[in-house]
Amino acid sequence: MALLDRIKFDGLKSRDWLIYKYPSEGLRTSSVLIVNEGQVAIFVKGGVVCDIFESGTYVLSTENIPILSSLVNLPFGGNTPFSAEIYFINITTKLDITWGTTDPIQLIDPKYCIKLRARAFGQMGLKIKDYELFFKELIGGMAQDNLVKFDTKTILSRFSGNQGEINYCRYNY
Repeated sequence: MALLDRIKFDGLKSRDWLIYKYPSEGLRTSSVLIVNEGQVAIFVKGGVVCDIFESGTYVLSTENIPILSSLVNLPFGGNTPFSAEIYFINITTKLDITWGTTDPIQLIDPKYCIKLRARAFGQMGLKIKDYELFFKELIGGMAQDNLVKFDTKTILSRFSGNQGEINYCRYNY
């Protein structure tokens, strides 16, 4: 058992990741956090976002003292009462998120009064700018697939909402 932790995430080989939770919650005081380029790390202590770290090397401060932690953890079944978590967020622009309608959207041609079945699909990019807001409001316990579905649903609802504008668009020939 090491006295200090070295906390680092090198990403996935596929580069297809958005957020990663470091597996240990019992981070010891004076542990070293290494954040790579293209990442930020969110430090959550006691369930509250305490700090956001950009690329670099940092020394963390928690209440988990390496030598005393086993004694302090005894009444809690070996688990630390001083929970500290690290989440790594990929801040590079992700450009290959595809979206599309699951079912055709019914439109009525205003000139010929014909029902049309339209589909929409495309590709979108995602770049996170407000890391704390993203973490607090969207992540919770959400997996990356659910996050992509959330963005797709937002786009499709806007597309469906605009069909009224499409229906009443008249062309003068």
